Amino acid sequence: VFLFLALLTSVVQALPAEPALGQVMAALLDGPPSGGLGTGLRTTLPVGADINVTSGAGIATVDLPAGIFDSLEPSDQRLVFGQIVLTLTDRPGVGPVVFTLDGQRMRVFRGDASLTEQGESVSRDDYLGLLSTAPTPTTTSVPVTPSADSGPTTSAPTIGTPTTGTGEG
Repeated sequence: VFLFLALLTSVVQALPAEPALGQVMAALLDGPPSGGLGTGLRTTLPVGADINVTSGAGIATVDLPAGIFDSLEPSDQRLVFGQIVLTLTDRPGVGPVVFTLDGQRMRVFRGDASLTEQGESVSRDDYLGLLSTAPTPTTTSVPVTPSADSGPTTSAPTIGTPTTGTGEG
């Protein structure tokens, strides 16, 4: 039996120096980059989703809008959480992530498809099994030449989902 496997792949994109978590989330919501770096990748996040991120004491809180999962395959839900958690926890000072749905704490899928308790935080370790390659440090510096009015820039990873993959099961 052949199953389609959906794994996450790290993609580095340039962002302003020390970006706020909202800027990192906006880059993630933009989807894979155009050109060769984004070839064969897709995002599981719905285009135009209104996802808000706040942080305090090292904990990121991600508020998802009602209906965000309406157009998603159930199997893609864990990839949504994985994309968000792996991206946010790659930023300095972010550890656990808590998800809310319209402000109410919610249960989320971990990478192994198990469910958390309502309001339980998740961490990077909960989603490492979704990476398409063995976990390696994803903080990578790439030379970026800022424009005269853009100020300094830095790189930050976003996570994309390969469009297809196969494996025996």
